Amino acid sequence: MASDVEALIDAINEVRRRVWAEQPESFFDCATIDMDGTLVGTTGPCKDGMDIAYDGTWGYHPLVVSLAETGEVLSIVNRPGNRPSHEGAAREVNRSLVLCLEAGFRTVLLRGDTDFSQTQYLDGWNAIRKTRFIFGYDAVPTLVRKAEELPDHA
Repeated sequence: MASDVEALIDAINEVRRRVWAEQPESFFDCATIDMDGTLVGTTGPCKDGMDIAYDGTWGYHPLVVSLAETGEVLSIVNRPGNRPSHEGAAREVNRSLVLCLEAGFRTVLLRGDTDFSQTQYLDGWNAIRKTRFIFGYDAVPTLVRKAEELPDHA
């Protein structure tokens, strides 16, 4: 089944590239790829994959990767409600990153909240010359202390 879903994604992305190719040159200045998990409550006695989320919601916690400039969903992965936001994100972000770069975007900006600051992937994304990223980072005591020690002009 996974290969069927991936074949469908590949077909959609091929059409997406053709649509993008019709856009003005300025369209390709920057692709902003946003990533987030969203809780989707579900009712019913039994749904496959349904689970309880951190806030008590019964349902799913899909990962959504989208192109901010158009609102297009580049990738969506359905997950049980108890999964962390970042789970599986790097794979889907990498797929979307390749799609945007191959389509001709001059730069790609990756954005996400603190859940997506996955240090094991940051160096790889940073090594791609056309890629930048902005992720939140948890205000852990050591980082807060370092920030407070910075000079006023920093």
